[in-house]
Amino acid sequence: HLESLQLDTSTLNSQLAEARGQVTQMQSGAHDAAFLQQQLAEARNQKAQTDQGLRRLEAESGNLQNQLAEAQARVAEMEQAANRERQEKLSVSQQGGHKISQLESELQAARNALEHFKAKDAERDETLHAF
Repeated sequence: HLESLQLDTSTLNSQLAEARGQVTQMQSGAHDAAFLQQQLAEARNQKAQTDQGLRRLEAESGNLQNQLAEAQARVAEMEQAANRERQEKLSVSQQGGHKISQLESELQAARNALEHFKAKDAERDETLHAF
């Protein structure tokens, strides 16, 4: 009878050790799952931030395109005004000379602004392509 109890105790100890091993594996699996869930949450957060940055860049791109169009319109207006002034100068002696140089300065400034907006637009395109 004692041998039977010793066998039962040995079997129970073996089963207990096996159960402890399974619990350890389950705890390890639960830890791995929690770690993966945390990484997933971080990845989702990074994606949301990237998406928000992309939307901000797209909005900035729209603003730069509007500014570029405005600058191009100003350049065209300045060029027309400069051309009109040049023609008036032919018929009106030196009186228009000062105005022409002023308009040419403004025209150059408008052209510089246009080049600036073109550069910004190209920079925005490069940034959008990077996304």
